[in-house]
Amino acid sequence: MRVIDEHQIPLNEIDKAYSNPKLKFSYLPLDQSLNLALACKWLRIDKGLICLDHGGEEIMAILESENGQINAARRQLLDYLSSEKPDWSLTLRNGRKESMRYLSLNISDIFMQLNLYSANDPIVDEETVQWWDKIAQSIYNEIDQNRAEIGRKGERLTYDFEVKRIGQNPNWISLENNKVGFDFISIKSQEDNTILCIEVKTSKSSRPRFFLSKNEWRIAESKSSGEYLIYFWNISNPNQVVLTIFDSYKLKKHVPTDSGAGEWYSSVYDPNRLPNDAIMEVHEFNDLSEQLAN
Repeated sequence: MRVIDEHQIPLNEIDKAYSNPKLKFSYLPLDQSLNLALACKWLRIDKGLICLDHGGEEIMAILESENGQINAARRQLLDYLSSEKPDWSLTLRNGRKESMRYLSLNISDIFMQLNLYSANDPIVDEETVQWWDKIAQSIYNEIDQNRAEIGRKGERLTYDFEVKRIGQNPNWISLENNKVGFDFISIKSQEDNTILCIEVKTSKSSRPRFFLSKNEWRIAESKSSGEYLIYFWNISNPNQVVLTIFDSYKLKKHVPTDSGAGEWYSSVYDPNRLPNDAIMEVHEFNDLSEQLAN
């Protein structure tokens, strides 16, 4: 970036400049280096010229400050993780020492060179704490977004399933208000107009789990058997999607209760360990890859 800051390089001359030993660029191949810099907002292309983007300008300013080299490199690492999201970055949410156990030596060495981790020095400065807080928040935001997207896929599948099952559109409650305690209002069947509340749970994991909130259980507990159902979609294999429908009425002995000063808010369930009498129906779908890709 310092080279770009000091030299106006036309895009059609970047090959020549990149190979000039006097201009110290990246060790990466040109296309990878340029694509990364563009993705991280360090560089931009303006009227055929490669220029600093706002991220690059901020990094150049950091370089001029105290501990500029370290802090600028830390900023670049944060930008890289936020933009590229390498698989190993998810381990960073586990904390400094724990995450280092799962990183390759060349990656963990980067953290040690940037003084973001030291096995022998437990003292941590405020800037290091802030860096770890930022990356943890970024990862959790990404996880929350992924969960929301997975959840919506299950709701979309439920909507389509209900249209075929009852011959009419169900009321997609969670699209308007996600604090009601269920996701859909439907009816029991085409012949029975009894109101049916449906809570949708979805998992892509090879070890599926679903969470039930206290608010969801409060609504479920107020309903009779068969009036509050849990639609659990296992979409780990788009070519073999499984919908298991649970009757919440049969889950009562598996739901926690408040005790003393303790109050529960959410509980987790392994659908494969729930009793068979809680299962009302199981449906398999051979190819939903197109629907799940949207």
